[in-house]
This record gives sequence, structure tokens and C-alpha cells, in this order.
Amino acid sequence: RCRVLVLNSVGILTALIAIIGYENSAEIAKQALETGESVRDIVLYKGLVDRDKLEKILSVENLMHPKIFREYTALLF
Repeated sequence: RCRVLVLNSVGILTALIAIIGYENSAEIAKQALETGESVRDIVLYKGLVDRDKLEKILSVENLMHPKIFREYTALLF
């Protein structure tokens, strides 16, 4: 139940801002709040991050200890 609540919270967008950008994050937050869709589903639908990477980024382990985030963003720059 906790995982569902976290994945349906717009707060998880903070883990994605460096990857998808602030404007995309704000747009996704607005859409999620208006429609009730999950952030995860919207990100996947828009094709901003592939499914495997998104699962790793939004994993409980990564949200608590963001090693995956640091490794992924290091590849971007």
C-alpha cells in the first residue's frame, strides 16, 4: 500500500527533475493532479524515460539511497 501511495504522489517528481527537466516535471504534476493518473504512467506514456530506468529510479531503494540517480545523471553530463 505504501508503494502505491508513493508512486501516485507528485512528490516523486523530485527524483526525476534532473533527468526530465523542471518544465516536464511541472507538466506531469499538473496532469497527474487533474486526471488522477500516476506519475509513473505519465512519464512512460510521454516516453521521457524508458521503463527499466524509470523502475530503477523510482525503486524504494533508490528513493532512500539515490545511488542509481547519481549514476544515471553522471552519464547525461
